[in-house]
Amino acid sequence: MKTTINSPLHDSARQILASGANEASSPANAAPKEQSFRFTLRSASRAHHDQAEATFQPFRDAPAENLDWFLTAQLLGFCSLRDQRAGEACEAMEQAIDALMQDCKDRPLNRPLPVAPRKLHPLAVDYIFYGSRLGTKVLARQLTEAGITPLPAYFEMADQGGWAACCARLEMVDRNSRLADKLIDDVGAGFAIFQAAAGQATELLKAQA
Repeated sequence: MKTTINSPLHDSARQILASGANEASSPANAAPKEQSFRFTLRSASRAHHDQAEATFQPFRDAPAENLDWFLTAQLLGFCSLRDQRAGEACEAMEQAIDALMQDCKDRPLNRPLPVAPRKLHPLAVDYIFYGSRLGTKVLARQLTEAGITPLPAYFEMADQGGWAACCARLEMVDRNSRLADKLIDDVGAGFAIFQAAAGQATELLKAQA
């Protein structure tokens, strides 16, 4: 069942994206012709990916102290990402949102959410979602080492081959096509959503304290 959260348009993601969206696309033009689009996309979205990684570095540095903030930001981000996806979200994303809702059930989340300024291509959304699941495995180990037990439900989800399927679809994209350009732009927009979500999660938890 789809979990609904109030999500009017928020300017944060638009502002973050506008600050560097065009710069991230330039590596695609310099990529060798034999390179597949999946690697072109990774190169073109590297700046946005690194910005999002830096935003969540406090959780990596102190996972136990920042767990509430991380879970809240992930829920805000994935709900926004799902709502901006052109078409139904994949089942795994719905399961992740349900798990995060369970983990965040006591948090006040009926607030505006950061969203992208347009509908995002399903493959761009899947790329961000399934890519994030790879990183979650590492974070789960860090939480265990920090003494967090049991782990929040979000960290217990198993991969069902979604990343491999996503990569296979990306391999079929012509890197010189309009679709390639849209995927690069939409992935940048998706990463911007999570940067905005991190800031909003900070505000929510301050208000709750």
